[in-house]
Amino acid sequence: MEPDDFQRMWAEESARQGSDVSLAERLTAALGMARARAATRRFGLGETLEAAFAVVALLLVGSFLGDHRAEPRFAVPAALLLLGTIAILNVHIRNLIDANHAAYDEPIAVVQKRLETLAIRRYRLTQWILALATLAWTPLLIVAAKGLFGVDVYRFGAAYLAGNVALGLALVPLVLWLLGRIGKRVLDTTALSEARAMLATLAAFERGE
Repeated sequence: MEPDDFQRMWAEESARQGSDVSLAERLTAALGMARARAATRRFGLGETLEAAFAVVALLLVGSFLGDHRAEPRFAVPAALLLLGTIAILNVHIRNLIDANHAAYDEPIAVVQKRLETLAIRRYRLTQWILALATLAWTPLLIVAAKGLFGVDVYRFGAAYLAGNVALGLALVPLVLWLLGRIGKRVLDTTALSEARAMLATLAAFERGE
């Protein structure tokens, strides 16, 4: 075999191996993106279900408010619950829109930034819901007791209501502490976290790490 022939064969083999590596990289990236996209869609489905629950709550509380609009002692707590529900629904809708419009044909860094924004928004929503749930307990008790059972909890006296309010206030620091301890670990089990982890793996693969 002439040296020129050997060099030609070596060049062809190197080119073939390089092509195979490039194809493997493309297949790995495509598979990773597909898995990240599927995980984001599952996150979107979860947001859809939670948004649906918020709409149901909105209708129920709105109906209660309409029925008792002339009674401030019932209308005020119902209005507070209504405002909170609207705020929660707004976040779910924004998350759903962003999840459904995540463009996975963009660079990995761009997609990562989009999902990071979604994750932060979701985490903050969880913070607000858990923190305010304790404060919303008394308005919820007033509305639910009257709407479901026809019971006027004001009849139990001011001390009873003040005790419920005080309990809610006392639980806020505890809820915030617990959220700080376990909140992120709970969120790391969501489908969105799975998509973020997959993109991080792809980014490392792209850098050759």
